[in-house]
Parts: sequence; structure tokens; C-alpha cells
Amino acid sequence: ISAQARRMLGDARAQSKMRYFLHHWLQMSHIDNLAKENAPIGRFASPAEVADFFVFLCSKRASYSVGSTYFVDGGMLKTL
Repeated sequence: ISAQARRMLGDARAQSKMRYFLHHWLQMSHIDNLAKENAPIGRFASPAEVADFFVFLCSKRASYSVGSTYFVDGGMLKTL
């Protein structure tokens, strides 16, 4: 975690704003349609799917992965 991220996580105002944003954003009724329209896989990841990725990264099977950037986004990141 970068120093800036650590500062943000420790800032009570930032935490409060983030909780407010996430609460209202996740309550939107069109959230499923957003994923269906934009993600090639057609849905958002489940928490278990994201956790499985991090479990893999922490395992010995990922020992050769160093200095890499991974996107666990169902293909939502559009590249050229």
C-alpha cells in the first residue's frame, strides 16, 4: 500500500466519505445492468472470485510472479 493510501485509510473523514459513496453506489438499482452492458463476462465478480485470486497470489504457485499488475475486472478494462 502506498503512503498516500495509508493516509487515506487512516483519515476518518475519508473513511466516512468512502462508506457513504459505496453505500449509495451499491444501492443503485441499475448496478447489474451496468455490468451486463460493460463487462465482457456480463457480471461483476463475486467476493469469493476476487479472494481466490489473492489466495493464488499468496501461494507458492505464484512464486515467479514479481512486479506485475493484474486486473481482476472481468475484462472491463478496455485496452488498445
